[in-house]
Amino acid sequence: MELRTLLESDVVAQLFEMVIAGYDTTSATAMWAFKHLSNHPDVQKRLRAELQNAMPQAKGRYPTTQEIVALRVPYLEAVIQETFRVSMGASAHARTATEDTVLLGHVVPKGTNVFMMMNGPSFKSEPFAIRDELRSKTSRESKDETKGWDFSTLGEYRPERWLVKDEKGHVVYDPSAAPQMLFSLGPRACFGKKMAFLSLKITLVCMVWTFEMLEVPQNLNSFLGTEVLSRTPIQRYLRLSEYVH
Repeated sequence: MELRTLLESDVVAQLFEMVIAGYDTTSATAMWAFKHLSNHPDVQKRLRAELQNAMPQAKGRYPTTQEIVALRVPYLEAVIQETFRVSMGASAHARTATEDTVLLGHVVPKGTNVFMMMNGPSFKSEPFAIRDELRSKTSRESKDETKGWDFSTLGEYRPERWLVKDEKGHVVYDPSAAPQMLFSLGPRACFGKKMAFLSLKITLVCMVWTFEMLEVPQNLNSFLGTEVLSRTPIQRYLRLSEYVH
């Protein structure tokens, strides 16, 4: 087998991708998760109870990495997805039009950079009304897939929005139950998505299993963010109390 010699530019590109997708975004999202759980003790309490029910064998000790990876707890998946949704590690995706096209009635010439925002209507507030005649055929066919979404609460942190009942009446996690495009979609979707979910899963389980995250004083509890490599909270404070099982 012939091995291709990596160019210096290839190595730099790979390292840059790992820093952004593999480290900075995950650490920033973990900070947002701690802030939201601190401010929503009901969510934190329910998550801890669900984890304890799922891992009774770990009572009195720390769960192992293998136990955490094997966890199938719908509410945990919902908390992770909701955290990704509201934290907005990235505020937009950018794509370059490869041909002349029309998007919702707007002419988009070839070569135009199109930014798909994730911090406004449809993601953080109710969507704009769009006339059917402006939609493409596939857009008209798929618009009913959002039926049941509660657009009025998109500005709130509600993990339960990702939970639905299956045909047997069991509560399950549904990744399509609300708007989410942080990792993009299709063939150009983020290749680090599974790693991000796993990293945040391990981090959250360890924190919730070990500590109670208490709300911090209001003057230290701002939810304003700043753009570094990814969107990071400006105030990163925690009040922790060791949880005794």
